[in-house]
Amino acid sequence: DGLGVSPQAALEELDKVIYNPEYKLIMHNGLHFDIYLHSIHRRLLNKEVDYSYLSRFLDSSALTKAMFLKVVPQTNEDWLVFQYRLANFRQKGLFSSIAYLCKHYDIPYDAKAAHDAAYDVQILYDIWKKLIWNVEI
Repeated sequence: DGLGVSPQAALEELDKVIYNPEYKLIMHNGLHFDIYLHSIHRRLLNKEVDYSYLSRFLDSSALTKAMFLKVVPQTNEDWLVFQYRLANFRQKGLFSSIAYLCKHYDIPYDAKAAHDAAYDVQILYDIWKKLIWNVEI
């Protein structure tokens, strides 16, 4: 339809951001979803899978769990290991969805606009501005 870009061009643009060491990468539930989509995209285009960017990665879902559970990394615990530990943690009544966080922080949320890239970036930014004051990073 002429509206999109090639998978190769999309990956090249994404990789410019992901592999730029000047950036921190903030994603919501990214440790369980986005990083794997990225690796699949790379494999399909015959590129090597490269997780080197994860040292700069912040998963707002995992950090939300840290906030609600009032936990911090264990002594000498790698930051990524800490986030994975929380990303994999499940507890009845513990919520970390974007919709839940918007309600928690009194941020207007439009379920119909959810998953639109521009909307999701703005909502996550609004959440992050609040979350960062509740989690020691």
